[in-house]
Amino acid sequence: MEETEKNLQPEMANAENTNIDPQPANTIVPDSEQQSVAETPADEQQQPTQAAETPADSQSEQQPEQPFVEPQTDYSAYSREQLVEALRELLQLDITQIRNRVLAIKQQFAEKNKQYLSQQQEQQNQPDENADEQKNTPNPDTVTETYNELYSQYRKKRQQYNQQLDAQKQHNMELKNQLLDELRQLINSTDTLKASHDKFNNIQERWKTIGDVPRNEINNLWNNYHFLIEQFFTKVKITKELRDKDLKANLDKKIAICEKTEALIMEPSVNKAFKELQQYREQWRGIGPAPSEQNEEIWSRFCNAAEKIDQRRREHYSHMQEEMEQNLLAKTELCQKAETLAETQCNTIKEWNDKSNEMDELMKIWRSIGPVPREHNETIWQRFTATMSKFHQNKNQYLSQLRSEQSENYNRKVDICIKAENLAENTDNDWRKATDQLLALQNEWKSIGSVPKKQSEKVWQRFRAACDKFFERKTEFYNSRKDAGQENIQKRQQLIDEMKNLQFTDDNKQNLAAIQALQRRWNEVGFTPGEKRSQLQHEFNNVVNAHFDKLKITVTDMAAADQTDLSPEATRRLHDEIEKLKAEVATWENNIGFFANSKQADLLKQEFDKKIHSAHQRIALLEAKLKMASKKNNKTEKNSEAESSQ
Repeated sequence: MEETEKNLQPEMANAENTNIDPQPANTIVPDSEQQSVAETPADEQQQPTQAAETPADSQSEQQPEQPFVEPQTDYSAYSREQLVEALRELLQLDITQIRNRVLAIKQQFAEKNKQYLSQQQEQQNQPDENADEQKNTPNPDTVTETYNELYSQYRKKRQQYNQQLDAQKQHNMELKNQLLDELRQLINSTDTLKASHDKFNNIQERWKTIGDVPRNEINNLWNNYHFLIEQFFTKVKITKELRDKDLKANLDKKIAICEKTEALIMEPSVNKAFKELQQYREQWRGIGPAPSEQNEEIWSRFCNAAEKIDQRRREHYSHMQEEMEQNLLAKTELCQKAETLAETQCNTIKEWNDKSNEMDELMKIWRSIGPVPREHNETIWQRFTATMSKFHQNKNQYLSQLRSEQSENYNRKVDICIKAENLAENTDNDWRKATDQLLALQNEWKSIGSVPKKQSEKVWQRFRAACDKFFERKTEFYNSRKDAGQENIQKRQQLIDEMKNLQFTDDNKQNLAAIQALQRRWNEVGFTPGEKRSQLQHEFNNVVNAHFDKLKITVTDMAAADQTDLSPEATRRLHDEIEKLKAEVATWENNIGFFANSKQADLLKQEFDKKIHSAHQRIALLEAKLKMASKKNNKTEKNSEAESSQ
C-alpha cells in the first residue's frame, strides 16, 4: 500500500502542477469592416471555448473519436442570391456542423449588400428629371428580407441547441455526482477485493461515457473524483502486480499520445494542430500515473512536443500581428489618399466620375487588405468611411447645382429656338441681316452649357430644324433672284450702250437732264449679282464721268438740275450715304498703304484709285444736293413768312 501511494504521488503532483491549459486560446477575430444586415445574435459573439471534462480512467482502452472538422467554403464569388440559397441549404444540416460557414456567408452577404446599397444610392444621385420621384419611391429588397428570415431561423436553432447543451451538461453533472456517491459507498463497503475492483472499473467506465459538465464544476468534480480514487486504492490495497499493470497501461497510452502530439508538429494548419493538442492534453489528464522511473521522462517528452506546437502558434500570431500592423499602415495611406480626393475641386461631370472611379478603386484595395489590430479597427474604419461620405456629399451638392444650371440652360436654349424659328419665317427678304442674327444665335448656343440629358437631343433637333429651314428659304430666295439677276445684267448693259450713244446739243441743261434720266432708269433696275454689278456700275460711272468731262458739267450744275424736293427722310438717307462713302474711301486709302511694290499691286492700286475718285465725285454731288435743298427750304420758309405777314 505504501509503495502504491508513493507511485501515485509523483504522477498526481505532475498533473496538479503542470501548465496544461484545457482552454484553447481566444481566436483572433478578423477585421470586421462591414456592418451586418442582420443583427448579430448573442450566441454568435466570440466566446472562449469550454473545455470538455475528461474522466481519469486508468483502464480505458478506447480510442478517442476524431473531431468533426467543418469544411471550408469560399463564398467570395457568390452573389447575394447565391448566398441566400447556400444559407438555406446549410439550415438543413446539423446545427453543430455549420457555424463557420454561416459566419462566412454572413460576412460576404454584408459586403455584397453594402455594394448593392451603394449602387442604388449612386443611381439615385444621377441627374435626371425623375430623380426626385425616384428618391421618394421605396425600393424593396426581397433578397435581404429572405436572408434575415433564414438567419433568424439559424439563430433560433442555435439558441435551442445551446439550451439543450446546458441542460445536458447539468444532467451530466448530476450523473457524475451520483457516481461519486457510489464511489464513496464502495470505499466504505465490505465487499471482497474482486467485487470492489469490478465495481470500481464499472464506475470508471460509466464516468467516461458521461459527457461535458458546466465549466464552473469541472475542477471540483475532478478533485473529488481523484481524491476518492486515491482513497479507494488505499482501502483495497491493490497489489503491486496489479498496480504495475495499470501503470504500464497508462504509460502505453501516454506514449501513444506523445506520438500523436509529435506528428502534429508537421501539421500545416496551425489552428488545427493547436485544437488537436488541446484534445490530447485533455486525454492526458484523464490517464492515471505511469511508472515512477519513466513518469518524468514521458511527461518531458509530451511537454517538449506540446511546446513546439505552442511556439509555432505564438510565432504564427506574432506574424499575424506584424501583418496587421502593416495592414494598418496601408489603410492609413488609403485614408490619406481618400482625404486628398475628397478635398479636390471638380468642375465637370467627367472629373467627378474620374474621382469616383478612383474612390471605388481605393475601396477595392481596402477590401483586399487584411485585418488591422483590434484596438485600431473601429477608428481607421470610421476615418475611411467618413472621408467617403464627405466625398459623395460634395459630389451630390455639385450634381444638385448642375441640375439647376442645366434647367436654366434648357430655358435659354428654348428661347433661342423660338428666335431661330421666327427668323426661319422671315418675310422682309433682308437675308443679310437675318443671317447675321442667326449666326449670333448659333454662337450664343455654343456658349451655353449643358442641359438635362433627357432634353438635350430634343432641343438640339428643334434648333437644328429651325436653322435648316432658314437656310433652305434663303437658298430658294437667292435662286429666284439669280434668274432675275441675269435679266437685270442685260438691262444694265443696254443702259450703258444707250449712255455711250447719247446725242448731245448745245444746251447743257437738256444734256444733263438726258444723262440723269438714264441714271434714274439705272437705279430702277433690280437685283444684279454682286461681282457683275460692280463691274457694270464701274463701266456706267466711267461713261457718265466721260460725258461730264466732255460737256464740262460741274457738280453744282448737276445738283441744280435735280429739282426733286428732299423730305426729311430723304435728307437723312443722303447724309447716311455720304457717311458710308467717306468710310469706304478711308478704308480703301488705308488698304492702298499695305500693297507691296509689284505689278499686281500696281494694278490693284489703280483699281482702288478709280473707286476713290468715283466716290469723291459722288460725295460732292450729294453734298451739293443737300446744300441746294437747304437753300430752297430756307427760301420757301421766308416766302411763307412774308405771305403770313401780309
